[in-house]
Amino acid sequence: MVAAQETTLQDVLEGTKQYIVPLYQRPYQWGKAQLQDLWNDIIELTEDRQGGDRSSHFIGSLVLAPPPVSVAGGVATFLVVDGQQRLTTLTLLLAAIRDYRDEKEPEAEAGIEIHNRFLVNQYKKGRQHIKLVPTQADRASYAAVIRKLPHLGGTDRIGEAYRFFRTQLEKIDDPEDPNDIANIQDAIVEGLSLVSISTHPQDNVHRIFQSLNNTGLKLTQGDLLRNYIFMRLPENGDDPMIEYFNESYLEGEKTRRRPKKSLVKKQQSLFREMCLVIFVVWTIFMFCPGADVMTEWPYFLSQSITLMEYLSDSDVL
Repeated sequence: MVAAQETTLQDVLEGTKQYIVPLYQRPYQWGKAQLQDLWNDIIELTEDRQGGDRSSHFIGSLVLAPPPVSVAGGVATFLVVDGQQRLTTLTLLLAAIRDYRDEKEPEAEAGIEIHNRFLVNQYKKGRQHIKLVPTQADRASYAAVIRKLPHLGGTDRIGEAYRFFRTQLEKIDDPEDPNDIANIQDAIVEGLSLVSISTHPQDNVHRIFQSLNNTGLKLTQGDLLRNYIFMRLPENGDDPMIEYFNESYLEGEKTRRRPKKSLVKKQQSLFREMCLVIFVVWTIFMFCPGADVMTEWPYFLSQSITLMEYLSDSDVL
């Protein structure tokens, strides 16, 4: 069963929580056009709220799924199925406000409050410290921003977004108004509303992900197929979505060692999944010319899985 409720960014980020963007998600993609639109909406919302009207602005949905493996330690952990681009952008904006207020009003300790409330789990260390864990390709750049490392604000999309917001804060800050940046911060954490959709382990997360792909930056059918493959990878370990990637690719490139037997089994499983995908797509294009792969996917997939299970049980695969 899927549960949905309207909430604010403050409610999403406050508390001891961690949001993990799975490996199958795209890297951060927002460019200047999307950032500018969001910034304009936030400034308009801030101005509306100055007259005593506690209005809000809806920014979309956030779809969360439980992790395949529970993580001990008192941290509520969620996989971000949809909405990771918005969530990443808003936390980068909060990081920019944190650093700007640290520079302009260090005595107020407003930056420290933003950092501890919205960006990190203050009393957790290691993997559980940062509240949002992006997909593998963005983690180093994002962590540099959140941890205020010397190379924050690099040339990738994460760095570009952070620098964009720093520039906008410089432009809009009124020296005669000591509360203008604080008002923008309040509008972000209290005035931006979103629908938080929580799924259960038995829900078809891939189907939910696909059906929500009608807003934002469109995914290609190749993206959807890739997402399906990675959603079916073996699920074990402390960080199930990156274990396979780290062991089979990163470590293999570094060491060129003979893989472990457990890894060989995972590779064989992935190979079978890839063969299944290729077979399904080929079948659709051969017998249903011009069809939308993802529309015809459920029927052909169910038939292919039955065939794969039969061949596997017969030791053919």
